[in-house]
Amino acid sequence: MTKKSRSPASARQGTDSKTSAIVAADDAARNGARNTAGLEAWGAPPGEPLKNVRHERFAALVVALGSQSHAYAQAYGKAITTSVHEAASGLAARPEVRARINDYRTLAIAVSTRSLEERIAELEEQIDADPLSVVRVFNCRGCNASPPNATQWRDMDEFTDACDAWQRSLATPGSKPMRRPLFGGVGFNPRAAVNSECEQCLGAGVRVVVHQDHTTLSAGQRGRVEGVTQKADGTIEIDQASRHAARRLLHELKGELVKRSQVDARLAVAVGHMDTSPEGIMDLVRRTRPVSQQ
Repeated sequence: MTKKSRSPASARQGTDSKTSAIVAADDAARNGARNTAGLEAWGAPPGEPLKNVRHERFAALVVALGSQSHAYAQAYGKAITTSVHEAASGLAARPEVRARINDYRTLAIAVSTRSLEERIAELEEQIDADPLSVVRVFNCRGCNASPPNATQWRDMDEFTDACDAWQRSLATPGSKPMRRPLFGGVGFNPRAAVNSECEQCLGAGVRVVVHQDHTTLSAGQRGRVEGVTQKADGTIEIDQASRHAARRLLHELKGELVKRSQVDARLAVAVGHMDTSPEGIMDLVRRTRPVSQQ
């Protein structure tokens, strides 16, 4: 008995085909899971459900996935083939199944309308929300020091500790000597007013970024947080959604965003038949006005 063998190229081609089929099936499963993630949240539409559970599932998936073949494949656990296309088309053509698909479409429209209103409310809250981080300005050590080029200390103990550290740096071979502490008085309070005539900070003070406690954020502020990262030095970075992008999306959802191409198209049509009389100019303004304002 002769045993057939395949060349390495043909064997590799067969393996690649199988791998592609597995990847395609895996992608389809992930896409189906993502598209039907909110299917259970819809609830059941009005009307009597189909007696066949798979037919009921198929009707819902047709609306969720937008494809009869993918809905049939997922409802029956099959791969997409020619027979599946035919079976899906035949099942969707049944009167009771077609009516049930329409029930789910009506429900999807209602859910989408409610979701749109909720999304608009969320965007408005994000746009109007207070900033997550603020910059606070404190006075520097020289704002209230006397003489002005010296350092103001909290108390004598702090000044003494600084002097001891300076002397140790001088006594340590090979170490860079510290700057000699200059006494400019005690009673330093970082929350005191900044001295606009300060020779050290030039009236700018010390700027510190203060992040708001995330457990106290409003819903709009939480919606703007995309991520938080703490670096090795302890500094914290907050990735925030763009307020400009949120405002643009809000206008788009409300139908208030007019693209340049739409305006150009309206003007091109209007200019081609322009009437320069006052009535014609007013008619041109009405015809080129954004749809949401008509």
